[in-house]
Amino acid sequence: MNGHTFLNNSSIGLYPRIVLDREASQRQGRSKWIALVQSTVRNMKRHRLMHVALTTDGGRKLERATPFLFVGNNRYEISGVHVGTRTQLDDGRLWLYLAPQAGRVKLLALAGLALVGRLKEPHLEVMETTQLTVKTRRKSLEVAIDGEVVVLESPLRYRSTPKALHVIVPKVQAET
Repeated sequence: MNGHTFLNNSSIGLYPRIVLDREASQRQGRSKWIALVQSTVRNMKRHRLMHVALTTDGGRKLERATPFLFVGNNRYEISGVHVGTRTQLDDGRLWLYLAPQAGRVKLLALAGLALVGRLKEPHLEVMETTQLTVKTRRKSLEVAIDGEVVVLESPLRYRSTPKALHVIVPKVQAET
């Protein structure tokens, strides 16, 4: 995406702001978990929708107002004890997750549903693609790439490169 590689996921909107705020709180001496809770509450109070124009492979175009756009490398579990995991790592597909028009109350409800294992795809807008262009009204964006936040120019151009990561695994030695 725009010259950056991500292995797991990338997101814009609410999450990168929470990460930056949490890191600032940690630099002031707060523990990671206390800083995370405080940052989440602070950013939920300042919550605003961002307008995104999406173009997927095949030229499908959508415009949405959403608090976040999450782009996962392969399909993520969105609910229950397996939330955040993937059953397949080599599908070569990008999965998009957004919550159009979600205000504070809806975001809290979605988080609650995820925690109790009841969040389903109908609660979110979910799409799959191999390529994605994301345009926003802002010229530059804070983008979380595998949990690290960078500032990038809009538009963001994502593409999947299947089997691009080569993993070297040592041979299992027979027991003697």
